[in-house]
Amino acid sequence: MTDLCPIANPQTCCQVVIERKTQLVPPAQRGTTSHTKTVEARIEKVCPEKVIVCGVVRKTITYTKVDGSSNTIYDDVPFQCFIDRDDANENDPFIVTGATILCTVFAREANFGGSDNSLAYKFVEKEIIKVCIRKVNAG
Repeated sequence: MTDLCPIANPQTCCQVVIERKTQLVPPAQRGTTSHTKTVEARIEKVCPEKVIVCGVVRKTITYTKVDGSSNTIYDDVPFQCFIDRDDANENDPFIVTGATILCTVFAREANFGGSDNSLAYKFVEKEIIKVCIRKVNAG
């Protein structure tokens, strides 16, 4: 019979849904918007049985303006979540082992206008962010 040992220092994660509406100023020609995103996260505070994580999704939105030239908008979307950890005591050292966009629910142009509805005035997005942490071993 094989003895199974419990994981002494498990990786644990939180997930959070974020939603953002970005104004497109000047407006975009409908159908020309593209975007890229990155996630950054850090440990904000360790409390008894909780680890507070904060971060930002950095977005770059590029589109074609009415005059045919390109425009780029940078938008940071903050987020926060917490992770239950029975082994967490105030100010224990934890590290972020990973932060990613788990799923993009939607990302699309919105709020159309102009004489033929050919202009987009907003870009709307919703995504699920996942952040994982691990306790730093002492010694």
